[in-house]
Amino acid sequence: MRRSPGLFSLIFVVLFSLAAPWAARGGGPGFTVKEERGAKAPGFTLKDLSGADKGPGDYKGKVVILHFWASWCEPCKREFPDLGRLQTSLKDKGLVVLAVSEDSRKRVAPFVERHGSAFPVLIDQYGAVMRSYGVMLIPVSVIIDREGRVRSRITGETDYAGEEAFRYFEGILYE
Repeated sequence: MRRSPGLFSLIFVVLFSLAAPWAARGGGPGFTVKEERGAKAPGFTLKDLSGADKGPGDYKGKVVILHFWASWCEPCKREFPDLGRLQTSLKDKGLVVLAVSEDSRKRVAPFVERHGSAFPVLIDQYGAVMRSYGVMLIPVSVIIDREGRVRSRITGETDYAGEEAFRYFEGILYE
């Protein structure tokens, strides 16, 4: 069987193209925000792990990070503690994280018991809220400003522990 050098070159170029953005970020998640100012955030209430109803409407006047995730999603699991630290450092200034999981309570509860959570974890088992926010893949964070409008969207694994994320959210909180 004869090997084609053109095929190997093509494979190399494709693999390099896929790896280049990852390498440019230093090999880990970055912090990329897509601004979406203006639209009123869809209202909802979901049950948290204790059975209480919660939603962004409960946090009027605050900046809300709606973080869509699932317990089976590896990038989601890696982001979870960093989101907790971000909320802890900025909650006195008005930042709230609401984690919206597409899992059942039965799957989410053991994860939260094992890892803890500094913020409410809401159950959207059938994905109705995810669909209302146009979320097709996870992880995704939708940022809702103090007036209840969608401010921005962060898609994919994100470095919420970095200085760039802290400055971004601090800037929104001081507007």
